[in-house]
Parts: sequence; C-alpha cells; structure tokens
Amino acid sequence: MLKKTWMIFGASLLALTSAGVTAQSVHAAAEAGSTGPGDAQYNLSANTSVTSTGNYFSTTGGPASGISSAEFTIQGGQLRLIAVPDFNFSTVSIDKVVQGGTQSLLNNSVTTSGVTSKNTNAFDGNAGGLVQINDFRGVTSGWTLSLKTGGDFTTTTDGSDTITKASLAISAPTATKPTSQANIALAGSDITATGASIATAGDDQGKGQFSWTMGSPESATVNFGGENVTLKNNAVYQTPLTWTLTAAAS
Repeated sequence: MLKKTWMIFGASLLALTSAGVTAQSVHAAAEAGSTGPGDAQYNLSANTSVTSTGNYFSTTGGPASGISSAEFTIQGGQLRLIAVPDFNFSTVSIDKVVQGGTQSLLNNSVTTSGVTSKNTNAFDGNAGGLVQINDFRGVTSGWTLSLKTGGDFTTTTDGSDTITKASLAISAPTATKPTSQANIALAGSDITATGASIATAGDDQGKGQFSWTMGSPESATVNFGGENVTLKNNAVYQTPLTWTLTAAAS
C-alpha cells in the first residue's frame, strides 16, 4: 500500500513538472550563492553593494532591502508672451494736445466699436492691465520685451485731425516672479512708432512666470508735444500698441 502511494505521488509531481509548475515558486529567492531567476518581475542582480555575491536579498539576521532606480527626462518648454494690456487715458483737454502736456492712465478698458484700432488692427489687449511672460526653456540667454505705438493717434470722427506728436511712457517697477529670480522692471519713455526696449532679462534671468500689473495712474502716461490741429469734442482717438518678445541670442 505504501509503495502504491509513493508511485501515485511521484506520478503527480511528474505531471506538475511537465505542466511548467515546479516545487519552488518562480519568484522565490535562489539558494545561497546560486543564480537567481533574473526575469522581468524578479531581477535581483549579483555583486552589487547590497547583494554581495548572491542574486537574492536574504532576511537572515534582519529585513531584506533592495535598491532600484526611478527616472525621467526633462523636456524644455518655450518662451511665451501670454498677456498685454490696453491703455485708456480718459478725457484729454484740447489745450493739452495743442499746447503740450501729460495725461495719466485711467484704466485698461477701451472703446471697441467705431474706433480706428481696437477690434480693427489691434486685438490682443486685456482689460486687467496684465503683462505676462513665461520662460520655461531651462538654461537660457534671456529675452527682451519691446513696445511701439502705431505712430499717429487717429479717430473716425469727421473733421477732427490726426494727432502726430504724442508718445507714451510706462513704468511697472516690480514683477510678480519666482522667488529664486531677480526682479525685472518694465520701464520706457518717449515710446513712438520707432519702438523701445522696456524690459531685458540677462543670462539665466527672467526664468519661469513673470507678470506686471499696469492699471494705476503711475503705470503709463501719454505725452503731447503740442501741435496746431483741429479737434472735435468727444472724438475718440486710438493707436495700436505692438509688444514684441524676443529671445536673446545664445
């Protein structure tokens, strides 16, 4: 009877082996000093600083601990101009235009119908006074932001002359920026159709998100040089503003 039992057990073990199931689990640690399984799920390597000469981590004398790796690759981003504002200088007296003078900013909401610029050849300005630049390129040589006007201030009101002697000045001394980056101010005077640089980031400066809010009277002024023109009451004058962001040569 005992012999018959052993014969049945031997036959069963042979059948399991033939089916690919062994007495030792596939992912079990190898015997001391021998080679481990080394497949995709269990790939302990020998002769590392933690495994010594075996392909296993033994709990003899304490917990077993393995060291693997985590990895990712950085992909550089882009330099982007995100937002630029409109400027509304409120109501300007005729004598200020004719004799010369300065008018401070009122807010950032401008007329959008029946005018010569907004929604005609200038489309992008926001009403929140926001200027924003994003630079996520990584190690960079910096960037420059410049501003120019369309030259003349024009109106759709018949009989009211074009204003040719007007320029802008802007000032936003403090940027909202990453704490690791140095401040960059926006500043420029006598800005006309010729254009002017209003902010510059040097090597490895201006990285991350930089923004400025230009909604206070100190943020911008329009400066009139004085000229002999005919101006009609309630005529709305506009000029397009072009903000240009340029990556510095590397």
